[in-house]
Amino acid sequence: MRLPRPEPVAAGLVAGVVLDRMLGDPHRLHPVAGFGALALRVERALYAPTRSRGLLAEALLVTGPVLAGVAGSRLPRRRAPSSRPP
Repeated sequence: MRLPRPEPVAAGLVAGVVLDRMLGDPHRLHPVAGFGALALRVERALYAPTRSRGLLAEALLVTGPVLAGVAGSRLPRRRAPSSRPP
């Protein structure tokens, strides 16, 4: 597995910190707040003090972000044809 170059990753982290300082957290539609609301709904609907019910609730909550992360890590691998002459 090839690791990404550190420069774009570092630039993205710096941009995120700068934008967070400039803009702050949005009052509506923040992804972390949305996930928290979803987790609360799933917990209220499925959770019970048993290992199997707790595992079910956590598996449902973790699967979506993991699949999104895997998909996001694979998307940039598509490269445009090289513009170098052969």
